[in-house]
Amino acid sequence: MKTKIFDNAILRFGMGMTMRRKKSIVLVSVITLIAALIVSITFLIMNSVSNGQDDYPESSQILFVVLTALHISVISFTMAATAGSAISSEREKQTLDVLLCSQMTPWEIVFGKFLASVSWSVAVSLSLLPVYMVLVLAGGVTVIGVLIIMLFIIWWTLVVGSIAVFYSSVIKRTAPAVVLTIVTIVGYIGLNFTFASLHMSLILSLQNYYGYNGFWTDVMPPILYINPVLCLICLIGWTLFDIQTLSSNMVFNITVPEVIITIVATIVFFSVMSFILLKVATNNVDPMKKKEKIKKHAKGRR
Repeated sequence: MKTKIFDNAILRFGMGMTMRRKKSIVLVSVITLIAALIVSITFLIMNSVSNGQDDYPESSQILFVVLTALHISVISFTMAATAGSAISSEREKQTLDVLLCSQMTPWEIVFGKFLASVSWSVAVSLSLLPVYMVLVLAGGVTVIGVLIIMLFIIWWTLVVGSIAVFYSSVIKRTAPAVVLTIVTIVGYIGLNFTFASLHMSLILSLQNYYGYNGFWTDVMPPILYINPVLCLICLIGWTLFDIQTLSSNMVFNITVPEVIITIVATIVFFSVMSFILLKVATNNVDPMKKKEKIKKHAKGRR
């Protein structure tokens, strides 16, 4: 009898071990406390600089951007560390074969390890909700805006987790899997930033030196649509302002349809990619798939 994907022993054990550890509780508390201190101290500093004037909405918007950037950065690195050991740690402890001999399918094992790995990061994100709500009380940020950004961060947690689990299934050691996950994320974002900078330089040179205004200065290259950083910027701007104000103040002269396309394209692309990576990780773990590959390789040699 097959076990349910969302109710298997690996998921229950992994989440139980993660949430019951004193280290996990202390880390979640420390992160929440640090975020609360940053918000409180920044409010005090801004209030003293403004000579007691009521600039709380503007201050809360600045803090919202800073807190979101710090939040997603911490989550990305912690996710790479926790999910990067999902499969490789079982290989290092030589317990993966025991799991494969159980009643669970390879997909349930991989998916259970994946969800167990992301549970701590999701718990950290949810623990920061009260800190975000302080910004809502100060004005300038709405509850819906906070929830949208929180959902995006949780979604990004799942994306990073899928990349880390994939590398963990391919590589037998934990440290290289973690490093490759971080390099992949930073490298992809850095590549997008480099391409965006080159595109912006081209626009400025065409406009300033050649007086050109046309297709190449008005249309954003398709590669920039699939960009989690630009997607996050669009979501933050959309939650703080209306979409028309956002598009008119973007550096790339991005239009309203391009804002929507960027958000939808990024979410769809990385969601599909995450599912594919988890399926590939399942194939890497499945001993039957490995036997089929060996047989095909042997036939090819003949």
